[in-house]
Amino acid sequence: DLQSPKTRIDKVLSTVEVVSTLVLVANVIWMAIATELSMQYVKMGEATPGYFFWVDLSFVIAMCVEVVTKLLLVRMDFFIGPGHRWNVFDVVLIILAAVDLLLSAANLSFVRLLRGLRAIRATRVIRTAHVVPELRLMFASVTASAASLFWAFVLLILVLFLCALGVQQTVHSRLESHGIVDMHENLLKYYGSLPRTMLSLFMAISGGTDWKSLAEPLVHISPFYILAYVLFIILTIFGLLNILTAVFVEKTSN
Repeated sequence: DLQSPKTRIDKVLSTVEVVSTLVLVANVIWMAIATELSMQYVKMGEATPGYFFWVDLSFVIAMCVEVVTKLLLVRMDFFIGPGHRWNVFDVVLIILAAVDLLLSAANLSFVRLLRGLRAIRATRVIRTAHVVPELRLMFASVTASAASLFWAFVLLILVLFLCALGVQQTVHSRLESHGIVDMHENLLKYYGSLPRTMLSLFMAISGGTDWKSLAEPLVHISPFYILAYVLFIILTIFGLLNILTAVFVEKTSN
C-alpha cells in the first residue's frame, strides 16, 4: 500500500524520537560519570582528560542532527506545532553547549558559570516521560498543582515570617536588657537576624535540625518558649502542612 507523505514523515519522526531518547539517556549517564570523574581528578590535582571534550562534542553534534532533522521534516511546525516549546528549548541548549565547548579552554568566571549550566541539559530527560504513562501522569500532576504549590510556599513563608518577627523582638529585648554576657551560646547562631530566625524555624519543621536544640537558646530566655515551640511545631506540621497536602491531593485528583 502506498503511504501518504504525512504518514512517512510521522514514521521518520517516531524513529528520530526513539533514537534521540536513547542518545539523551546516554548523555545524562555520561554527564553523571564525567562529573564524578572530574571531581576526582580535581581532588588529585590532575587535569581533566582530553577525551571528555570529544565525548561532549559528540553529544552536541547528535543534538544538532536531531534538531536539523526535525526542522527539515516538519519545517515551520517545528516552531509553532505541538511540542514547539521543547524544540525551542533544545535550540537554546545547543547554543549554550556550543558556546561552552568553544570557550572550554578559557578560565573566566562567566565561563565557569556557563559550565555549571551543563546540568540544564539533563532536564531534557523529562521529554522521555511520554514513553512511560506513570511518569507522564506524575508530571501532569505536578504541572496541575504548580499554582497551588506557589501559594503554599507564600503561605509558609508568611507564617515563618510572622513567627520569626515575634522571636526577633524577644531576642532584641533580651539583648537590650541583659547584654550578650548572659545569653545562650547558640542564641545569635540561630536567631541573630530575621532571615536566620526564619531559616531556624524552617529547619525545625522540616527536619533540618533537631528542634529541641533550636528551642534551647529561647528556653534560656524564658521557660515559656518550650510551650511556644511545641505549639509552633504542632500547628505547622500537624496543621498547616497536612492542610497543604490535602489541597495538593485535591488539585491533582481533579
